[in-house]
Amino acid sequence: MSGANGELARAQCNCEAVPGGELGSSTLSVRNREARRERRLATAERTAARKDADMYARTVVMQGTPETAEQARKIFADSVMPAAKQQKGFSGALFLSDPNTGKGMSITLWETEADLKAGEGSGYLKEQIAKFGPLLVGPPTREVFVVAVKE
Repeated sequence: MSGANGELARAQCNCEAVPGGELGSSTLSVRNREARRERRLATAERTAARKDADMYARTVVMQGTPETAEQARKIFADSVMPAAKQQKGFSGALFLSDPNTGKGMSITLWETEADLKAGEGSGYLKEQIAKFGPLLVGPPTREVFVVAVKE
């Protein structure tokens, strides 16, 4: 549509015409913008909801010797676990061990990222790693992950 009727139609739908286009393409342009806006809002809401629901995992990998693997397991079970259970947001833990190589990995689960970071800022994590000090043949490595699937 062009002329006065086209201007009136554009004013009624409260949209802008696409230069060189007809009212139909203008309406589609507005609908496309609205649809994109709604998708962005939905994505932002899902992201915000997911951040509220995210659980975090910290892994610490340590290298010992085959002779100290059992001792490391006992330290984790008898000393690290009771201390972890006292931490705000602690949600569980695993200790994985390869008795043939002496390599061990702890995986601790935390309700929020803030809970995980609080343990690092307070010295809790450093204290727990120090318990393994005499058994280690190198420095431990630490990584943090978002738990993507948990049953």
